[in-house]
Amino acid sequence: MKKLSISDSNLQRLAHWATVIAGISVAVTLWWGFISFKRTNNAQADAMAVKLMQDYLRLRLEHPEFPIRASSTPVDDKYIWFASHNLLIAETIYKLNRGDRGWEDTALGIVKDHQPFVYHAEFPCSEYDPQFRAFIQERIDKNICAKK
Repeated sequence: MKKLSISDSNLQRLAHWATVIAGISVAVTLWWGFISFKRTNNAQADAMAVKLMQDYLRLRLEHPEFPIRASSTPVDDKYIWFASHNLLIAETIYKLNRGDRGWEDTALGIVKDHQPFVYHAEFPCSEYDPQFRAFIQERIDKNICAKK
């Protein structure tokens, strides 16, 4: 039987190729890991937004005394509690899925349901995220945080 021999230069060349292949494998693995992480993160954000939307709808069913109000309807303390809770849900949905037009429209729909409160003097503008306030102002085309 013939003894197989590899010269030093061939061995070095083989080692270089092995290093290149290992580097490519690491890059592909990192890329795949990042894609998987993004998909999981998006799925979790969607699941949380669906849960929040279910909470919003449940709250609306549990409190039929707070229908969607016309602008002229007075804003009382009980309604402020109800509207504040729903706007918190809208803000959270917006923050979880910022950039997703469908979820942004969902959040905006909740805000529009409570426009009398949003434009009321009792609206605690500073308690909401500045990007969420800017989103509302941009989409509704009114300054919600102007001095009342």
